[in-house]
Amino acid sequence: MLTLVIAAAVIRPMFGYSSAVALAASIAALGLSNGSNAGQAISEAIVTIRAERAASSMGGIELFSRALGRSATQIVAFLINAAKGTPIASFIGAPELLSALTDIASFSSGRVTIYSLLLIFYTAVVMVVVWICGKFRSFLERSHAPI
Repeated sequence: MLTLVIAAAVIRPMFGYSSAVALAASIAALGLSNGSNAGQAISEAIVTIRAERAASSMGGIELFSRALGRSATQIVAFLINAAKGTPIASFIGAPELLSALTDIASFSSGRVTIYSLLLIFYTAVVMVVVWICGKFRSFLERSHAPI
């Protein structure tokens, strides 16, 4: 949450506020925080691979490839965290989001229905992201496995 507040504070003076600016700031904030964790996981995997005896004969690309496979589970966890953080990213655009939800709810019979549909949509999006990330992890582990 603090990362998103800082991103909003930095972006707003530079650019006129719009939905696109809020979205870009949210993506950048979530990407930087989760991307740095994924980079740290790869870095730690490289250190452990170098400590093994087989690392002395490896080139840079092969070393990175094996480290990517070894840290695949952590990378997928950070991707899922980023997907779960998407509603928090709406904090930057909270006034516009609440205004839009109020407008939508004013045309329907009840807000409970609208918010329930929003919850179901968000849950479905997270489930799809988790499924895709599982496939991505399997791909990383298979294609970057040690020979």
